[in-house]
Amino acid sequence: MIVATQVYCAKTEESRLKASLDDAINHSLVSYWYLGNKYGFNYIQERWALTNETKIYKVSDKKVMIEHVLQYTENQAKWINLKIWDIEFK
Repeated sequence: MIVATQVYCAKTEESRLKASLDDAINHSLVSYWYLGNKYGFNYIQERWALTNETKIYKVSDKKVMIEHVLQYTENQAKWINLKIWDIEFK
C-alpha cells in the first residue's frame, strides 16, 4: 500500500517555537526534526516519544536560522534530528 501525505501548516510565531525549545531542555522525551525549507520558511516538527504527539512549526528563515540546509521534504528518512545548538533566533 502506498500512502501519500501532505503537510499543511500555518505560520508560527518564532517566540512560540523558542518557548517550546526552552521548555524541552527539561524533557528527554521530546525531539525536534527539521523537515526543510520551502518558500522562505523552515518547517520543524516537535515529536513526543511516549504519546506520538507531534506539532509542526512553520517559521521564517529570516528569524530562525537552521545549521543545516535541506529543501523541504515529506520523506521522513531525510529529516534531520535537531539539537539546540542547530537553531539560532535572530
